[in-house]
Amino acid sequence: MELAKESCRINGATQIALTCVDRLYPDCAKTQDYSVLSAETKAFIDEIETETGVPVTIISTGPDLKDTIDLRKELL
Repeated sequence: MELAKESCRINGATQIALTCVDRLYPDCAKTQDYSVLSAETKAFIDEIETETGVPVTIISTGPDLKDTIDLRKELL
């Protein structure tokens, strides 16, 4: 997580787009709704946000464009 923190700091990140979540957590593949994600997946996202201080606003859960959770309206 240190590299993610440093990258956000150096680049002045204001949002994070998290890709390939379905590869880490296959149970969330092709999900388009944040509430459907597993508790483990949500905990991972929370950890990223806590450690980096930057909100995760886009979550990719599969190879298609529609396999995306867009939280920008809710978080920004």
